[in-house]
Amino acid sequence: MNSIKYDPETDAAYLRIQDGNYIESEEISDGVILDYDENDNVIAVEFLGVSTLSPSHWQKLQSQLPAIAYGQLQAFFANPIHA
Repeated sequence: MNSIKYDPETDAAYLRIQDGNYIESEEISDGVILDYDENDNVIAVEFLGVSTLSPSHWQKLQSQLPAIAYGQLQAFFANPIHA
């Protein structure tokens, strides 16, 4: 179910990881927001200001996402995501 949508006009991206009912969000670092379901599973990630995110943003995100979702992010964005 993983799908990535990117809006170059707003420099924002949305990665849907799995189906589920959205319950709450948590901003884990500036511009990186995790969406959770009722079982506290991450179901989506929102990125604001994608082009300005630093390697530390990506490092924090890597520990929060399933490996397959993180790999998709690496493949999707032109700049490599630093581990």
